[in-house]
Amino acid sequence: MAKRKSSKKAQREPAISASSVPQTANPFAISWRWLASGLVVALLLIGAVLFLLRQREPTAPVAPVDMAEATAPTVAPTVASGHSRPNDAPPGIVDYCRRSPKFRDSEGFSTRSVLSTTERGVKGAIMIEIDANGQVTRNYQHPSWDDAGFLGHMVLDRGGNLYTFPAPYVSLIDNPPELQNIIYHIDSATAEMTRFYTVTAPALPTPENPFGIMGLVYDCDTESLYASSVAGSTRAATLGQIVRIDLDSRAVRFRYEGVDAFGLGIYITPSTDAMVTGKRLYYGLARAPEIYSIGLDEAGDLLDDVRLEITLPDPTLKARRLIFARDGKLEIRSRAFDFNLIATSERAETVYYYTFDPATQRWQLVPA
Repeated sequence: MAKRKSSKKAQREPAISASSVPQTANPFAISWRWLASGLVVALLLIGAVLFLLRQREPTAPVAPVDMAEATAPTVAPTVASGHSRPNDAPPGIVDYCRRSPKFRDSEGFSTRSVLSTTERGVKGAIMIEIDANGQVTRNYQHPSWDDAGFLGHMVLDRGGNLYTFPAPYVSLIDNPPELQNIIYHIDSATAEMTRFYTVTAPALPTPENPFGIMGLVYDCDTESLYASSVAGSTRAATLGQIVRIDLDSRAVRFRYEGVDAFGLGIYITPSTDAMVTGKRLYYGLARAPEIYSIGLDEAGDLLDDVRLEITLPDPTLKARRLIFARDGKLEIRSRAFDFNLIATSERAETVYYYTFDPATQRWQLVPA
């Protein structure tokens, strides 16, 4: 907000009438008046010099805006960014460029280490080293990794940076509802976790829905981060949204509103139409055992072709995670969800696997 400049009017000295001055000149009075006048003139000159000096001083650098506190407007869809899909990229997947964080090596962990947000009794994220027998041999937690309470899953980008979000599955003490629509960033080099972006919710949190961000997916082709949120929704009103954040500018490129989505994923299916990219954004509904998809253009923005892809075999489950593997298999991690807190002991997951059939253009369930 621009600061208003305050204009101070110079105060006028009270007028001295001729009758108020003694007719007989008093040398001490005259000296006092000359001295007072000199002081006033000197002060005015000093003030003028200081004003000019301040006007010439370079403007102090403005502190960076905390994106978690700023409300970014929706930016109209744009042309494709400077990023493009390389010819040797693996077919189907879009997170082919992700790299391990640099702090893994600087902290002395090997390739057998993992960064977890689901370790029992651990708030936030923790890095653990696992031996050949599957036993944890050491762990590391940066002091900032528990600042946001319990966390959801993480995604990596091409620089080894991580993105995550609060997940109030256990308690609202560590995860207050008003702070659940924030995306966090863990720096690849320093390992520090900071607020990255707050998705603007259409309504304030309510006791019946303490959740915010529900899923993330990263696209190397467009350097985009997609996030699903159910913040503001109630049992009767679907006010959720999916947003695409351009990581280069930290600007929202679109908002897909009126959908309560859980897990997210992106996959490129084979297409016979040269004008169609085949890239689609998949999202599991938070209110039904269904997974839908919508087409994406080369810039990563939405097309107008929503379609139902998969209905889970168990009608009580929702698709929490959608993971597309390099072999073309889709892993769906599902669990019961009804906008309420679930005890850790009750957070059982059912995993399904699907493969894409190019002939029918449909996903087929892999028998257990």
